[in-house]
Amino acid sequence: MPVRRRLSRGILGVLYAAQFIQALQILESTALVPCSDDSVINTNLFKMALTPGNNSVMIEFDGEITFSGMVMLDVDVLAYGYSFLTMRIDLCDYDLSGFCPMISQNLTVPSAVLTLSDDIISGIPGIAYTFPDLDAVVRVNMISNSTNTSVTCVEASVVNSSTVYQAAVGWTLAVITGLGLFASIILSVLGYLSISTQISFRTALLLSFMQSQAMVGLTAMEFKPMIQNWTQDFQWTMSIVHTDFLDTITTWFQRSTGGTPSTLRSEAGTISIGLLKRSDEVLVGRSMSASASGAEVLLRGIIRMGYRAGLESTNIFMTGHLVFHFIAIVMLLALIALKFGLSAFLKKTQGKRSGYSLAPLADWQQFMRGGLGRIAYLGYPQICVFGMWEIYQQDSAAEILLAITLWLATTVILGHATFRVLQHARATKGLNETLACSLHFDSRCMAQWGYLYAHYRAHAFYFIIPLLLYTFLKGITIAFAQQNPLAQAIVLLILEAGFLIGTAIVRPYVDKKANAFAIAAAAINLANAIFCLIFTNIFDQPDLMTGIVALLFFFLNAIFTLVLVIFLLIGLFYACRLKDPTADSWRSYHNRISLQSMRRLLRRESRQTLELVPLTEGTTSTKSHRQQRPNSPSS
Repeated sequence: MPVRRRLSRGILGVLYAAQFIQALQILESTALVPCSDDSVINTNLFKMALTPGNNSVMIEFDGEITFSGMVMLDVDVLAYGYSFLTMRIDLCDYDLSGFCPMISQNLTVPSAVLTLSDDIISGIPGIAYTFPDLDAVVRVNMISNSTNTSVTCVEASVVNSSTVYQAAVGWTLAVITGLGLFASIILSVLGYLSISTQISFRTALLLSFMQSQAMVGLTAMEFKPMIQNWTQDFQWTMSIVHTDFLDTITTWFQRSTGGTPSTLRSEAGTISIGLLKRSDEVLVGRSMSASASGAEVLLRGIIRMGYRAGLESTNIFMTGHLVFHFIAIVMLLALIALKFGLSAFLKKTQGKRSGYSLAPLADWQQFMRGGLGRIAYLGYPQICVFGMWEIYQQDSAAEILLAITLWLATTVILGHATFRVLQHARATKGLNETLACSLHFDSRCMAQWGYLYAHYRAHAFYFIIPLLLYTFLKGITIAFAQQNPLAQAIVLLILEAGFLIGTAIVRPYVDKKANAFAIAAAAINLANAIFCLIFTNIFDQPDLMTGIVALLFFFLNAIFTLVLVIFLLIGLFYACRLKDPTADSWRSYHNRISLQSMRRLLRRESRQTLELVPLTEGTTSTKSHRQQRPNSPSS
């Protein structure tokens, strides 16, 4: 009873707090950027917060104004490119020093609170305060009273307190992915090779799709807030996480190796930082601070992602580098624990049966080598992006050396494994006439290199080559084209289209269901590439269309991500309901062997049998005939 009472109180407390969270309605902006070619207003710092509860808007401004005279403000409020509120404001109606009349000067407004009329507040729809990652823009045209012409144009991106970026989402997906990965390894050790490979495929497909979404967030296109925050949910798949401990280590390492740390995060409270790209956007350089670009910094691509994750631009590579090695160490320790702990656990729970259950993968040395290769395979997209980007970024000489070394090491590991698989298949094909026997029935080959080809049909194992090439080209495109979003989008579109066509034609995976999901994932990646091309504004589309495309991007990727998660959870559910493997379950790889290969093998055996029968009959009849004619010349 006390437990129930505490639980009830806890639930009531959460609901009570949720009322205050839901009641908090606010619209904010932290960057004021020009939308005209003049430089009448130069911004160092801008903050704005509108709270409809008390009809007030708080403004903080620090910058330079180069115009003098009486002005009016034509304010246009747009949501997803659609203008829903237009008003004209006379600055003389508000007690703002330096704005009535406007004086050419360096102006600092520490904090000014303006009271808005009920008509203005009522013109803002209630959904604007609750819809996640509101894509709203307040565009202000300054009109001279004397000439009735536009003096300048500025705009501010407005966001609310609701967002699709939730740390809990990333942690949940990470736990599910980790469970799928380790479940596939444990099941393969226990002899459930068929279900193990299915779960491994589902886990790899989910992880690769999340990595693809994270890589979209690393591109240099102009993204709406919803896309930025949605792709931020998956940056953990690229080993980008923020902790103060890692920040301290990476900053110390860079300074000790001759680099100059960036100061964007530390100066965020004193400068105006915009995260949306415009035509006049500046790509922040290697050690550029706010003062190097005039106290107004606009970020895009990898640096924008790092800033949103709480990282300085010069710490991005080293953070990914350290997290990757941490994950690799954890996986290796888990494999070692599996080696020494699983056998003892099975002996306690299953008795004598446990010794047989571990027989298929008794060669733990090969299994550990396969574990190292699996780590390199899963982390290769991240290494291709950040390793190549560090060569261009040049944070320090030591970090460049680390980037080159890590990329070469993983490339050599995967290249050598691919070569050995091809060599093994070619060497044994003449003996078996079926690659299923040579690749999928060889426990040593499966333990060491199975992570490369276990998901594929027997005669489509070579598909790992275009997959690795696709990953490498995609990574270097994102890394080296940060200054040219249009070229980046075009190359990504070509790569995604080619990969989709190849997957649809070859259909390399083990069954129809796997091929259907893989083709669907490739199709959505192609759609994302098309969306990226639209976001470069090459078609000069209206803002409303860009907003609609952003919503399509979010819903399309969110729905398919949910489908893949459910797909994996269903596999884990069936894995939990498995009974003990039969005596030959680890030899049964039926979903790996193509029907054509089996038919060829059966035809060959049948043909050999038919060829032996006449020869035996002929020999027997000859001997009996000779026995019946003892007086023949041959006798």
